[in-house]
Amino acid sequence: MRTLLLLALLLTPAVGDAHRFGAGTRPLLLRIEGHVGAPREGDRKIADLTMRRGDAIITFQVDEIWVLSGDAVGLDVLHEVEPYNPNMQVTGPRPVVDRLAQADPAQPLAVIGFFRGGQRILELSSVEPLLPKKR
Repeated sequence: MRTLLLLALLLTPAVGDAHRFGAGTRPLLLRIEGHVGAPREGDRKIADLTMRRGDAIITFQVDEIWVLSGDAVGLDVLHEVEPYNPNMQVTGPRPVVDRLAQADPAQPLAVIGFFRGGQRILELSSVEPLLPKKR
């Protein structure tokens, strides 16, 4: 009985962390702001994400990341995907994913989608242009 209790106590944090980062049935709703392409002067340089779309890789410079729904913060997501290359796979409706893949590197974007941790999948729901921030 003690062994069973000890095993349950040891596994509880691991299961909690998996759900926290969207690995379970509850993905995180993210908003990521930045631009496609290489880093440029004035970027906040929070992260440099690589996203796989089929055989293509989309590079995205992250200036801001927020968790809109879910029990985590944006940096948790970035830390989870950091060791992998590409960092995540991007899916969603073809026109939405095309907007990201074909975006002008000079155009700041707001990317919104559901992130499933563990699988490292970002299912896009919106890719919209942002007004450039005054520097």
